[in-house]
Amino acid sequence: AVQSCLKFKSYEKYDYLLPPNQVADRLFFVQSGSVSLGVQMGRQSFTRHVALANTFITALESFHKQISTSEFLRATEPT
Repeated sequence: AVQSCLKFKSYEKYDYLLPPNQVADRLFFVQSGSVSLGVQMGRQSFTRHVALANTFITALESFHKQISTSEFLRATEPT
């Protein structure tokens, strides 16, 4: 069953689900809260997408090709 492959984990606001310069080896389902997909440029970070409750998110190219990415995933509220 699919549930045997899933692992529940919670994150606090500003916690990284995927830090920059890492390989995305997971696909996340946001059960509650929200997660931002962004990129760090110098001292600034830019949000490219926000995943709300009941949606999936990952750094797609990194996940697919298993290469490191400059993108990050970060909880924007308790998730």
